[in-house]
This record gives sequence, structure tokens and C-alpha cells, in this order.
Amino acid sequence: MTATQPQKPRRRRLAQPERLLPGALYSWTEIEPFVRVSRETWRMRVIAGTAPPKVPTGARGIKYRGAEVLRWIDDPTGYDAPRQSASRH
Repeated sequence: MTATQPQKPRRRRLAQPERLLPGALYSWTEIEPFVRVSRETWRMRVIAGTAPPKVPTGARGIKYRGAEVLRWIDDPTGYDAPRQSASRH
């Protein structure tokens, strides 16, 4: 008798957007077809400030602002991420 292995829960795949909207927030999987760089290259550019900054959406959630991604797509080599303010009170 063979024991059945528990099935992993399926990850829900969202439909890819046809285009990016400036006022929306997007996950990596949604912007990946538009930016045409690897996830690791994108991560390194975010750290360096040469790609749009992350927008935390929860304990583990990260999104990117559509307007910033579009600005990056228009000029990937000249993009400079917006400066973060010191603190908000």
C-alpha cells in the first residue's frame, strides 16, 4: 500500500495585464513581461535606486507603482528613483 502525498496548494495565477496603468500597483509577475530583465537584475536595480522602489502591501507583499514602472520603461538607463522622505509625522 502506498501512502499518498499531500498535494501542495495551487498558486493562483493572475491574468497578465495588457498594459500598465499609471495609477495602479503591480506585482513582479505582472510587470515582468514589460520590463524584460530578470528578477535578480530588477532586485539589484531597485537596491541601487535605478529601478522603481518597492511599495510594501503587507507583511510579505511587495508591489510597484505603475507610473514609476512606466517611467523606467521609457528610459531604463536614465531612470533615477524618487527620493524617500526622512519620516512622516
